Amino acid sequence: MKNKDLIESIKEDLSKFKEKGNEVVEIDSLITYLTSSFQDQMNDPNSLDISATAEIKKMRDHYSNYQWRKEPDSEMFQSVITMAQNALKSCMLIHAGACVILLAFMGNLVSNSETRAMIPAFADTILWFLVGVLLASISYATTYFTQYFYHHNKEKLGNFLRCLTILFVIIIHGLFFIGGSCAYLAIKGII
Repeated sequence: MKNKDLIESIKEDLSKFKEKGNEVVEIDSLITYLTSSFQDQMNDPNSLDISATAEIKKMRDHYSNYQWRKEPDSEMFQSVITMAQNALKSCMLIHAGACVILLAFMGNLVSNSETRAMIPAFADTILWFLVGVLLASISYATTYFTQYFYHHNKEKLGNFLRCLTILFVIIIHGLFFIGGSCAYLAIKGII
């Protein structure tokens, strides 16, 4: 089989694959297809011309290099996901903890008739932390959809949501600073 015949055969099979509604061909599947469909030609160097044999060798070398590099990339990707999850957990934890502490403190203020007038100073403060909890929850959702879009080869949407999630985390930390400052000023006003 000559190069031209080989290429025409592959193009024909890929067209049939596309007609069935497929848009993406996995590299592993393509290598398996080429190996199984043209096994006789690959094993018999005389059946292919020299350039076709060189191309098949080049594809095999490229694939083995790809497999060798794929594992570290996967580990790095997994570590990035773990770090992002930990960042979101810490955002949720610090804001939820601040809300609980302020609610307990405000409950103590309510129980004493002399300190009830101080509650409005802390009511605004708790709002900053509640918004932080809300944004942390939304960030979990945007993280999920980011991975979903990357997995389905929609990189523009994935990149947009990744940047949005990073922006949310920065805003969450800013909200904690504002809430903490408000709490500090409210306590300083009491003393």
